[in-house]
Amino acid sequence: MSSPDSLPPVISGPPELPVLPAPRRKRRVLPVVLTLLSLPFVLYGGFILFYVAGNASAEAKIRARGEPVTSREVAAAQPKVPDDQNAAIPLMALWRIEDPKHWEAFEFGKSMDQAGPGDDVPADLPLLGKAGVKLPASFPLPKAMLDQIAAHVARREGYRAAVRKALERPHCIFPIQHEAGFGSRLPHLASIKNTHSEFRLAFVDALSRRDTAEAISHLEDMERLARLLAEDVNLISHLVRLVVCTGVVEGVERLLSAAPLGAADLARVERLLASTNTGGHLAECLRTERAAVLDAMEMSAEKFIRLGAADGELSESYQKMVLVLRVSRALGLGHLDRARLLEVHEQMASALEKDPAGGASGLGSLLEPLREDNPFLHPITSMMIKPVERAGTKSARMEALRRCAVAVVEVERFRAANGGRLPTSLQELPAPTDRSLRTDPFGDSLKYRVLDVGYVVYSLGPDRIDDGGVPKRPGREPSAPQDAAIAIRR
Repeated sequence: MSSPDSLPPVISGPPELPVLPAPRRKRRVLPVVLTLLSLPFVLYGGFILFYVAGNASAEAKIRARGEPVTSREVAAAQPKVPDDQNAAIPLMALWRIEDPKHWEAFEFGKSMDQAGPGDDVPADLPLLGKAGVKLPASFPLPKAMLDQIAAHVARREGYRAAVRKALERPHCIFPIQHEAGFGSRLPHLASIKNTHSEFRLAFVDALSRRDTAEAISHLEDMERLARLLAEDVNLISHLVRLVVCTGVVEGVERLLSAAPLGAADLARVERLLASTNTGGHLAECLRTERAAVLDAMEMSAEKFIRLGAADGELSESYQKMVLVLRVSRALGLGHLDRARLLEVHEQMASALEKDPAGGASGLGSLLEPLREDNPFLHPITSMMIKPVERAGTKSARMEALRRCAVAVVEVERFRAANGGRLPTSLQELPAPTDRSLRTDPFGDSLKYRVLDVGYVVYSLGPDRIDDGGVPKRPGREPSAPQDAAIAIRR
């Protein structure tokens, strides 16, 4: 019989394993899910911040070079000129008398009609009449047209004399509200274009009377008129300046086609052509354009709409642009737009610095990638393609024409020294001190061809195709040959 102490030991069952409560598992999984869901937003935010930092760095470099980044900075950088040295003061006073409605609308902030000639100008007067009659390319002009021009020129002598007096002043700063960016009002541009036409008609009248000295004087008046815009840094002002300078060069073509000039007159024409070199003006105007575009990127969509509706109803393309702009800003993509603009402008500035004329002709190639970009990513930057490309092409074309005209002066000197014989090529002429004068902004070198009567010096033009010196003429189809040419048919 066993004792109580010898009872068998009690064997307990296996220990129970702890069970994790369900709520605790959920708390561990939830942070992982939230992290995965937020990761794209974090990466997107980092992506945007990368561009924000890059833009700030780029803009700091621009300011370090003394260039404006905003339209306010453009306004602050404008030179201050005493009134007695500023040609804009007497010119605006004169233009107020010429077209009071236009200038009163400007002064009171009202909508301005296009400035134009007075009601006493015949509708069919070339250049100034409302019928839009252009000067024929051939010379001499019809007698009836010449008589009409002569009558107008005689009647407007007082106006031209007043303009000449104003042009004697050393500076010209018009009261432009640069801080308004694309909203700046530029009433003086239309008045300058009309005054240019006045001097062109006076030139034609003098040439028809075979008064060479007076004809050259009117071309010099036109060049001084173009110089008024040398201190105006708006891109559209640069385009108007090119119009006036082109009128000077085309006047030289008419002048040299009418009759041979003596040595003194040729020297005078050569100095005139040197003065029409617009040089780095395009680069300065593109800095102002950049500031205006950067300001546009900060506008609200409503203000952007008001800006587009300033001249009438919104176009369909502008409405689409506003829609894209709203979505782009909602997603924070405006910083990408800004970065693209800064990048492209740096490329353009570098090209223009190396070679103003060649760089201008190549702006289209630099801007080509923008056409391939998604406009959703760069809506505002995409807007600037056409105006900037147009300004570059016109700048290069004007410089090409100027270089052709300079070469023509040398051909005329050769002709006079060789008994009327024309050179067989431009290589027969003395090499210019500035070798770039014989280069073509659109190609390797200027071309020269002897015609049945006279000769032509030409540039390949924007299409870079040798059309044998066939120039662009008003009214021609865009697809027609259009070399930049100076033809002397004498």
